[in-house]
Amino acid sequence: MSLDFCAILTMISHFFAIIGARHLILLSFSACISSKYEPFINVTSPGVTLAITPKFTFSNDNFLSFAIDKLKNLCYNTMILLILGVYMEIISLKPTGFSSNSFLIVSGNEAFAVDPSISEAVILKELESRSLKLRGILLTHGHFDHIWKLKELREKTGAPVCVHELDAEMLTDARKNAYSAFMYGEFSVGEADVLLRDADVLTLGDEQLTVIHTPGHTKGSVCFDTGDSLITGDTLFAEGFGRYDLYGGDLDALKTSLKMLCEMAERERRWLFAGHGEPSTLKSATQSLKYYFDF
Repeated sequence: MSLDFCAILTMISHFFAIIGARHLILLSFSACISSKYEPFINVTSPGVTLAITPKFTFSNDNFLSFAIDKLKNLCYNTMILLILGVYMEIISLKPTGFSSNSFLIVSGNEAFAVDPSISEAVILKELESRSLKLRGILLTHGHFDHIWKLKELREKTGAPVCVHELDAEMLTDARKNAYSAFMYGEFSVGEADVLLRDADVLTLGDEQLTVIHTPGHTKGSVCFDTGDSLITGDTLFAEGFGRYDLYGGDLDALKTSLKMLCEMAERERRWLFAGHGEPSTLKSATQSLKYYFDF
């Protein structure tokens, strides 16, 4: 690195000591064609940019997760991660409740919401602040912690709900969506509007993203590929992979899906946004699988 990361954190900490606890951190990453990424960090309060650090380069895939983890510890109220790529923007909203990540995929003035577990008010506020039209609600799978606020978001936006056809049954069944495994009562968010299949192409603004069927965590688990980022749900995390002991889980199917993602990581470079935990890169995340599987 051309700039010591600890020095960056020290400088940011000094700003936080001045502005107090309420703040917003935006991490913006420049698009790249070379083998190295050139990120930069903006430290902002509402409407006012307080500091922009000099650019620094890194080639270690593990550094991204390290940097985000350190910055997250400094953020007391709200953190929004903005990844600017060659294709679409990915906005990661700080998880609450069940610690499931929610995302906005943005192209132009249009957006898809992915796995709305966070309060619909947070999603609506972010859409409004950026003048975005919500074109759809995408689900990586049907577990209750990823669809917790789906019903409320659909009611307030009218956006169609899209889920893989094999997970559609989970949206209206508390046993199948695992709600009854952890809580009492029923939990249903209504039927899906659009049933997805492997290799489906979804258009957003002037761009397209691809549905990749990755069964194993559930029968209909999918990843969404934007071209330079991959939203993986609970199939693959920055360190590890999803459980397979709930309804629809299948270890053999999961191994096949993970092997496919490992092969993808060898061919193509992707940022990785999982259903839980921190962002990483696909290469870094798949490297951890060697401790569990022989591929």
